[in-house]
Amino acid sequence: MDTESDDIVCTVCKELKAQTEFYSGNKHCKACKKRIDSERLKDPLVRKKNREIQIMRHYNLPPEKHKKMISSQKNSCAICGGKGKKREKATLYCKVGTIPALSIDHCHETGNVRALLCHQCNSGLGHFGDSVPVLVRALIYLIKHNRYSYSILTWVRVILRRR
Repeated sequence: MDTESDDIVCTVCKELKAQTEFYSGNKHCKACKKRIDSERLKDPLVRKKNREIQIMRHYNLPPEKHKKMISSQKNSCAICGGKGKKREKATLYCKVGTIPALSIDHCHETGNVRALLCHQCNSGLGHFGDSVPVLVRALIYLIKHNRYSYSILTWVRVILRRR
């Protein structure tokens, strides 16, 4: 088989490269695409638009509704009321020292969006498998082993007062 006929010239770097160096349907090589994409992602508007598209695809949540949720929750977690901690590591969308966006909590069975949560609360629910009985048992466990001698009823009153 003639391998030279399978080679393609990249439209960006103008180098002749093997077909395996290109993503399907792209006219520029993988290396050039990576460089172009990383340059594009430096633009905050591009990152914001990408995040909106990702949220719409994954949660079927339009940007306007997401902004309304953030506003109605006063940009705080629906469980603990926290605003989140500053990042120690950079991610694709957040720099070191920035406060991450609230996570979009959703029911894994129905796909329905429930509320916005901080990373810790969202992870906590996930670790408990979104199971109400398990969470209630965990709550009873914590109350039973707390350093105060409050009854369960007293704890319920304390929790309800904080809302």
